[in-house]
Amino acid sequence: MCIFFIGFIFTIVGIFTLIYPFYHKIKCTEPAMAKVIGFEKRWSRGSKGRMGRYIYYPVFSYKVNGEEIEVEHNVSPTDFQVGEYVELKYNSKNPCQYYIEDSKKAGNWVFIVTGMLFTPMGILALWFLFNYGIKKS
Repeated sequence: MCIFFIGFIFTIVGIFTLIYPFYHKIKCTEPAMAKVIGFEKRWSRGSKGRMGRYIYYPVFSYKVNGEEIEVEHNVSPTDFQVGEYVELKYNSKNPCQYYIEDSKKAGNWVFIVTGMLFTPMGILALWFLFNYGIKKS
């Protein structure tokens, strides 16, 4: 039963991470030039006895209808530099939701690769369970 749960979770996580960048690309259609105004520093715990470290997330600033919007990018590491301008698209109904076309620089590839790994692993685990794990009468 445990393998079923793990397979199911891997499949769901994989599908979500595959869809995540494309969902934002569909919702975010209004163009804006954003400036990298700094980096948010966060402590990341190490796992299995490894030491933790700081991770830096870029912070973007852009204007929507005269209002200054600041958002922290959700992927680290990235190649952004302070003072750099980045072309992005935002959701007109929710200006804090944005999408950066340059997926290599923006880190969208992280979601796609994770999804490409998790989805087949989950499906394979479920297939294995249904073919070999459930005792047939």
